[in-house]
Amino acid sequence: MAQPQRTVAGGTVDRSRTLRLTVDGRPVDAHPGDTVASALLADGTRRVGDSIYRRRPRGVLTAGVDEPNAYVRVHGPEGRTNESMLPATQVEARDGLEVTLEDGIGVLDPTPDTALYDAVNVHC
Repeated sequence: MAQPQRTVAGGTVDRSRTLRLTVDGRPVDAHPGDTVASALLADGTRRVGDSIYRRRPRGVLTAGVDEPNAYVRVHGPEGRTNESMLPATQVEARDGLEVTLEDGIGVLDPTPDTALYDAVNVHC
């Protein structure tokens, strides 16, 4: 696939290998070292969701954990809990990764989490 916004060299992206991920059912090419956000930007995708109340278009704003707009849901294998509300700037692109862009107010995954967690109750 053409990546009109991809620079030819530089950064920590390995351009010698191509990965294929799926975003909202659409194939997107990426390279090792890309995040979902950088792969979308290189692919020419600008709109990653809408604002919460007025439904105005939103794009990737930052390059770090403080990203306020580009949230994704990562789909796990069948029967596993999906991870939602993850900043696209922090999700590493992997071959075969399936994500959905979260729009407006995101929704947590309704699948019951069967994992066991340690509980520590500290009272000050």
